[in-house]
Amino acid sequence: MRAATKDTVRARILVYAKAQGIVSTPDSGYHETITCFWVERIRELTAALGRGACAWDAARAAVSAFAHRGRLFDAYYSYDLIASREARAVYHAPDIPDILRS
Repeated sequence: MRAATKDTVRARILVYAKAQGIVSTPDSGYHETITCFWVERIRELTAALGRGACAWDAARAAVSAFAHRGRLFDAYYSYDLIASREARAVYHAPDIPDILRS
């Protein structure tokens, strides 16, 4: 994942959260692992669309693929990992093997 993309997404999430009065703490608010997970899913989706796709194509594809799968990360991460303070603060790779994902 490109660091610039992740940094931009993180910054915008934090700005939005602040505007909504959400305070990030070790137990709530911004979650680094979930943010990186979704940035990677969107990167994979846009790469599959090809070079001729525009931003609207990417947005439509993302809504179609993920609108009904908001907790997709549950198939990739155990509850204990995703609920940890460490995963909230620092990116962790998925801990559920590919073969076990539904």
